[in-house]
Amino acid sequence: MAFSAEQIKDVPPILIESLNDIKENLSNALWLHKQSGKLIIKHYALERIATDKGIKFDPPIVIESDIANKSVALSVTAHLGDNSEWSIGEASSYNCQMNYPYAMAEKRAKDRVILKLLDIHGEVYSQEEADDFDDNRSELAKMQERLDFVLLKLSTQSKAIRDNIDEIATIIAGIGDSPDCSLGDAARAWIELGEENQKAIWIAPSKGGILTTKERETIQTTEFREAANG
Repeated sequence: MAFSAEQIKDVPPILIESLNDIKENLSNALWLHKQSGKLIIKHYALERIATDKGIKFDPPIVIESDIANKSVALSVTAHLGDNSEWSIGEASSYNCQMNYPYAMAEKRAKDRVILKLLDIHGEVYSQEEADDFDDNRSELAKMQERLDFVLLKLSTQSKAIRDNIDEIATIIAGIGDSPDCSLGDAARAWIELGEENQKAIWIAPSKGGILTTKERETIQTTEFREAANG
């Protein structure tokens, strides 16, 4: 579809610039979802943008794999210069009609990460997520999908907590000014968790996460990172 001058105003400038850099026509790469009005970008365009900008991907981490039910969730991390982002891609019978759930989950995760690195995630969505906006899907199916994903994240968090209970206790105690643990102890324990476990417990407290808002904010500070070397 051709974009009107009014519609082009809603396209983030960084996306227009990125599509121009790869000599991709705006109307070929983007479309407006009919029911929701959301801006959708095609997967191939995001792949070309990632290549052009030199975005590097780490190998995906499988979080959940249930072949019998064609249910897959995996985490993908990517880097653009000094910036890094990660996201989870999921595919199941509730949100994927194809027979290759691993490929779909990876596409969704990679597309979300690319959009995050461009700082336009939430303004623009990939075509692999467009099914989520389909008004023909029942509200029950949409709710079931959301619940399944929440349960998946919580079960992954529970396993990470069980396997790393001492490190997590040290993190919470150190951030909380415990006389038995310093901020440096907490920072080193955070590093010892490893990226996969860090992601598993990085759930907002309002959604059942073990870390409080204050603890999450502290972990993201320069002081916390530097404390590991103290």
